[in-house]
Amino acid sequence: LRQLPEIPEEFKSFLIRGSTINYVHGHFGKVLYQQIDLGDFKICYSIYRIKEDCTCLFTGKEQYLGIHIVLKNDPSYSIRGLGTIVFKEAQCNLFYLPFINTASGFQKGKEYVCFEVFYRAGHIIRYATLFPFAKPVIAKLKTRTAFSVYQQPCNISFTVRGIVNEMLNSDYEGDIQKAYLKVKATELLFHIMAFPSGRKDTSKKPNDSAIDKLHEAKKFIEDNYAQHYSISKMAKKFGMNTTSFKIGFRHEFGMGPFGFLVKIRMSKAIELVRERRLAVNQVADVTGYKSFSSFIKAFKKRFDCTPGQVRNTTP
Repeated sequence: LRQLPEIPEEFKSFLIRGSTINYVHGHFGKVLYQQIDLGDFKICYSIYRIKEDCTCLFTGKEQYLGIHIVLKNDPSYSIRGLGTIVFKEAQCNLFYLPFINTASGFQKGKEYVCFEVFYRAGHIIRYATLFPFAKPVIAKLKTRTAFSVYQQPCNISFTVRGIVNEMLNSDYEGDIQKAYLKVKATELLFHIMAFPSGRKDTSKKPNDSAIDKLHEAKKFIEDNYAQHYSISKMAKKFGMNTTSFKIGFRHEFGMGPFGFLVKIRMSKAIELVRERRLAVNQVADVTGYKSFSSFIKAFKKRFDCTPGQVRNTTP
């Protein structure tokens, strides 16, 4: 990896303001690695565009204590002290490694996107009284024993996804940005640590086959947010009954399929409103709203302001 003064043009959409940009390319493909050092925290954002099957070896004498989130595709990791761990897209885990010795496997023709936040031990210790399961974690920190909080990576909630998006797309700069990212890093850690206590009821947990279908449905909604599907038709499309689909979707992603659809539509809507390329009524149309009034109602409910107000305050 070599440090660059600015991000390569083809990776512009991945830029984090204020980050140190590192880049490497070769017959294996291209890797972009961005980092922001916040003192007590460190944020890393990696994009791998792979041309040939390959393995990347990461080594270092420094300790690793951080949250690893896979945002795109399914990489595998061989971690000294923990064995082989396979992540699926939109999964995470919290690791402690006394030193870094990890091999990451990537497949030809795929793009992988990963997000990490590194912490000091004190950030974990402060939660010991809130989450009793954290006590054995702290014991392993003291004995310098590798561990992962979850035996297998767990699916990130919609809340966690939102926090990551806010960190990646912050409009703040300088010291304000650093203060904002520190707050978000703490919020992210809290939600990751709270997963076990927030998922005690496993009676409605979908099986592995259903989970795969739910992730396919989630991806379908993200790619077709402007289309109109009833919940029952969506469930049928992915081979589930309506009740199991709704309950399973909420269990996996923290909200129902309709709520998720609205959030995706609104995320795209405010992006288009800020760009100013389309009139507001056109934004309503391309984001899947049949009537302008229902679009305005949804927009105000989500952002507590109108599209016009957003445009008036966007430089």
